[in-house]
Parts: sequence; structure tokens; C-alpha cells
Amino acid sequence: MPRLADFACRYVGSQEDAYDLVHDVFYKLWRRRESLTIQGTVADYLYLAMLNTVRNRFAHDRVVRQWEQRAVADATSPVETDDILAAMEVNERQAQISRALSELPERRRAVCMLRWIKGLSYAEIAQQLGISEKTVSAQLDRGFRDIKERLLSR
Repeated sequence: MPRLADFACRYVGSQEDAYDLVHDVFYKLWRRRESLTIQGTVADYLYLAMLNTVRNRFAHDRVVRQWEQRAVADATSPVETDDILAAMEVNERQAQISRALSELPERRRAVCMLRWIKGLSYAEIAQQLGISEKTVSAQLDRGFRDIKERLLSR
């Protein structure tokens, strides 16, 4: 495990983040243990899984940065005096949606952001995250439902 963390650390630059990624890899493997088929060596499989996890983390971080940049751009755009209250309501709603989105489980959040923010197709999301299109659809449905429930409960 330390070698796998060292491998991840070369990409993410932080030993703490690297160990989090190692944890994620082993957690995902454990969840898929019944259907897991490894061809080649276990070490090769682990390093490839780690590389994919690092890529997914970078993609997720990029989406979060873009989301934040859009929120800042929206918040700083000029508005007419009469529209200030409406703009404040819109900004508050966006902040609520952003908070609700950040509370989703990692995979669901990534799927939702790739679809709603980056505008990727189901097939593109499935390929990027290494999941099926049916899983993408299910995660989007659950994400929408979860966000709606969180917004209605506030």
C-alpha cells in the first residue's frame, strides 16, 4: 500500500490525498469483489486502478473549479438596481444548489456535474468514469431527486 500511495503522490503532490485515493481504490475493489476479474498481475491492476482514480479526481476538481468560476462570474455580473433583489434570490438559490450538489456521494456528484455543468452525453460520462450508461442515468435520476429533496427541506 505505501508504494501505491507513493505512485499516487507523484500525481497529486500530497501524501494525505494519495492515501485517500488508495482508500478509494480499495473501497471500490471491495464493493466489486464478487464480480471482479483481474487479468494480469494484481499489482498491474492496482496501479491502473489508481491511475484511473487519479484521473477521475483531476476531472472532478476541474469541474468544481469551473462551477465555482461560473458562480463567481454570475455573482459579479452587473445588474440593474431594480433587479438586485432578484439577483440576490438567484445567487442564494445557486448557493443552495451548489451546497446540495456538494453533499451528494462522490460518484453521483461527478456524474451530475459532468452532465449539468460540462454538458457531456451519457456515453461520454460513462466512458470518462468507467461506468455504464445505465448507471449514469440512474445516478442522474438519484442526483436530481436528492438535490430536490435537500432544497425542499431547507
